[in-house]
Amino acid sequence: MTTFFRALMGGISLVFLYALIVLITPFIIRLSGITHIESSPKILNLPLYVIKIEGSKFVAEATWLGLILSLVAGTAFYYLVHFFTRNRSR
Repeated sequence: MTTFFRALMGGISLVFLYALIVLITPFIIRLSGITHIESSPKILNLPLYVIKIEGSKFVAEATWLGLILSLVAGTAFYYLVHFFTRNRSR
């Protein structure tokens, strides 16, 4: 049970990292001099994130699909690392 909660915390950490990256990216793009961009990649016809920059206005949105995929990826990554490090110590 402890391993599950640690894996879940790893997934939640990746969710926060995903949200931070999505929210900071428009600042970095805007500072690089790009004044018009619209990015919204889709998986299963649902957006992973939404970033729009038009002139001095910008919108950044972390979507539910991106949050859920980050949680699953972080949890799976924890179990993979745990699996390989446990076998190495034996």
